[in-house]
Amino acid sequence: MHDLAYFFTFFTATPPEKFCFFTLLTAIFAGLGRVVRGVTTGGALAGAAICFGLLWGGGIAGFVLLSSGSGALPAIGVILLGLGLGTEIDLIAFLVSRYMGQRAFGEVYGYCFMIFG
Repeated sequence: MHDLAYFFTFFTATPPEKFCFFTLLTAIFAGLGRVVRGVTTGGALAGAAICFGLLWGGGIAGFVLLSSGSGALPAIGVILLGLGLGTEIDLIAFLVSRYMGQRAFGEVYGYCFMIFG
């Protein structure tokens, strides 16, 4: 409940123009995170390390967003959040198709996406 107070303060103190800019940054970098995940997970171990780093970027973004409400830190936090979000959403489909097979892909993917959401 204490964390919600931080989010409420950040959201009520941020002007609408800045929210629009942050939404645009999140969308752009979510798409970039999907591209980076697609390029790096061709079977190499380095790709798994990069994806793991991008996923942790989303967690770090929460800290950055909460630590400062001014300057460039919220924008950096939103960029990391977008990269992590894009990587995580795309990684669900990749891992389900690779490790669960194709017979019931839609059902298993639906369960995993339901847990994610």
